[in-house]
Amino acid sequence: RDDRTPVLPTIAVPTAVVGAAEDELPPPTVTQDLAAAIPGATHHVLATGHLSALEAPAEFAALLRDLLARVAEAQATG
Repeated sequence: RDDRTPVLPTIAVPTAVVGAAEDELPPPTVTQDLAAAIPGATHHVLATGHLSALEAPAEFAALLRDLLARVAEAQATG
């Protein structure tokens, strides 16, 4: 795949990057770098492996609810 890293700073919507403490592909250092490259992005590391949504559904759902609230706020404020 082409490296899309240069596009990350152009993302202009609320963004949450979720990493997993026990994931090797990608490791949390990579997800931290992704989040750092996206303006306003949040970064979260769950104590899971690669399947965070299945391994920690409540925590993952909470992150998703927070992201959706930020999207709604962004839409309301234009």
